[in-house]
Amino acid sequence: MHKPESTNVTCKECGKHENGTWVPEHTKKLRDRSLCFDCDYWQDYVDRAGDLVHGATCVRTPDGIHRTICDERAPRGARGHGGRKFVIVFSDGRRVESTNVWFQGTIPKHFRARLSPNATIEEPTFKPPVQGYPF
Repeated sequence: MHKPESTNVTCKECGKHENGTWVPEHTKKLRDRSLCFDCDYWQDYVDRAGDLVHGATCVRTPDGIHRTICDERAPRGARGHGGRKFVIVFSDGRRVESTNVWFQGTIPKHFRARLSPNATIEEPTFKPPVQGYPF
């Protein structure tokens, strides 16, 4: 039986020592890039270079939060933030309303120059579709 190898790498981005055990392809990727798991996650967004990733629109706000706007046709129970309505205003003037916004995380400070803000978000709103809805 094949024993999984650990990454055993010091991240060139944050300096953290990564010694996790992942699937072989991911272990190789982390070693080849000299990145920890977390920095590899954010580097993937940098590498994709743009506001559209896997069909989802990326939203990066000035407070360093990264979100994606996904398909509005998703079933109600499979929408980000419980289906709350977000109003997003992009730097280019576009205004988008969505009930399927997903939180990706807070962009680490050392990635913010490469993942610069592209939008602001107005306060999310939510109206229960029926009386007594659990949100």
